[in-house]
Amino acid sequence: MKFKQIQGSLFFNTVDKTTINDLKPFSSNEWLGKLSGKPWGARTRRDTLKKKIKGALDVLQGDTCAFCGLYLYETSPAQIEHIAPKGYHPQFMYTNNNLCLACVLCNGFEKKGDIDTISVLNPDYDQCTFTIVHPYKDEPDKHYQIANYSQGGITLHYLTSESKKSRDIFDLEGPKQIRARGKQFMHEELKNDPAVETLLKQILRNKYAAK
Repeated sequence: MKFKQIQGSLFFNTVDKTTINDLKPFSSNEWLGKLSGKPWGARTRRDTLKKKIKGALDVLQGDTCAFCGLYLYETSPAQIEHIAPKGYHPQFMYTNNNLCLACVLCNGFEKKGDIDTISVLNPDYDQCTFTIVHPYKDEPDKHYQIANYSQGGITLHYLTSESKKSRDIFDLEGPKQIRARGKQFMHEELKNDPAVETLLKQILRNKYAAK
């Protein structure tokens, strides 16, 4: 596994910006709700935009969860996540650098959605201070140290308060995360064998059925 800083950002064209403006003023409903009172066709255009966002994030992030560094197909399907939760900060709901892809383990309803990840709020998103390791703003190597052990998988060391907060919010030391890291460790150890690589990917995607 490897934590990766997201390089680049989403681009919204004129049509995208019109769609976003039609959804204002934002509340928590503009992401999933029925959009009563919005312009005609807003819901269809919103859903089209969200598909575009997911496709663009697939390109930006590759196959890695923005928060835990695991392969997204380890706990598929990947989900669009708001780094600053939309329930606390709906004004950033469609801010490009507030959107990323997270695995199911990191995007559970019992985790980040109920926790404000901004410690210092600013009207300019880029000037906000975050309590967690930010997938766009922060270099992961300054926050995490990964130790690989041939006998047992992967151990993480948390170097900053932000990484420790990420650990707690995303349950990075929980049993599901530890098992997922162990499976990915096996994958990394054996990936140079093409036959084993194919088999391990099938196992990671839960598509292998023993006969």
